[in-house]
Amino acid sequence: MPASRDIVVTGVGMASSLGFDAVTSCAAARAGITRPQTLDFWVEDEEVLEAVPVVGRTMGWYTDGFAELGRLVQLGRPAVRDVVASAGLDRERLDRTAWVVNLADGFVEAEATRVLKETVPEAALETDRPPYEALRPWYEERLLPGLLGALPERPSRAPARLLYKGPAGAAVALAEARRVLTEGRVDACLVGGIDSLVDLRWLEALHVLGLLETPAETAGMTPGEAAVFLCLETAEAAEARGATVRAVLGEPASARDPAHSDSTKPSEITSKRREESTSSMVGSMILRTASSVSAREEMSMTPWRTCSMSAGENW
Repeated sequence: MPASRDIVVTGVGMASSLGFDAVTSCAAARAGITRPQTLDFWVEDEEVLEAVPVVGRTMGWYTDGFAELGRLVQLGRPAVRDVVASAGLDRERLDRTAWVVNLADGFVEAEATRVLKETVPEAALETDRPPYEALRPWYEERLLPGLLGALPERPSRAPARLLYKGPAGAAVALAEARRVLTEGRVDACLVGGIDSLVDLRWLEALHVLGLLETPAETAGMTPGEAAVFLCLETAEAAEARGATVRAVLGEPASARDPAHSDSTKPSEITSKRREESTSSMVGSMILRTASSVSAREEMSMTPWRTCSMSAGENW
């Protein structure tokens, strides 16, 4: 039994190329289903001297035709509906629920732009397209209302914070959720991540960096898209409303590795932390993130803001 102040998971929501909810997606993954599809992004195959499409994993017709913010909203909606249903959150409870959503950090695009400038100065990634970072005000204004529009009973207010921390954002988002729940500022917190690497912006950047799976880069990554949300509450709050506890969030731990991320020889602290984390993961979820966020990291987190939506407003 978790202690009353423990942070517990009471709901899970997901949308992916394998399904519109967590149960279907996970069952399909366990069954070995992958659903690869050809994308409308072509690269040169030097062996056959012709262009071939890149293979990815998308939600098909559901996200086809959507890009940038619109695609992320479309991805996130089924996951939001799924987590709210999974956790059994009603309108009254949603009014006292915070949202922490993690998005891409823009590093891949920035690095690809730098590489292009150094190697092919006259080339550029779609010069008529604004950089990802320039779109943040638009995301902050429209993303959450778009997600809330998927709910049959929309909250009248929703304290929210967006993170732009990419792969590391899940740990930071969980830490932020733990903080607001521990402080008693809200009754629950919906923590999620939405990402799509099949957008043209990211496909181009990945290709420039040689990270995309192509005939020339067989060890590259297969791009995909998905959205995942967790409902977090204190064990006391979950017990009071009779919610099912699906997991307990462990205490956070952090470590700084002085070795470069590309180093083939991990430092002593990396090896030691890996051993500690492996032994600690039994029976709990381990969150490995710094206990405090540096000034540089804080720049990739928006301030808390309240999103208001009237009953008739839609995205």
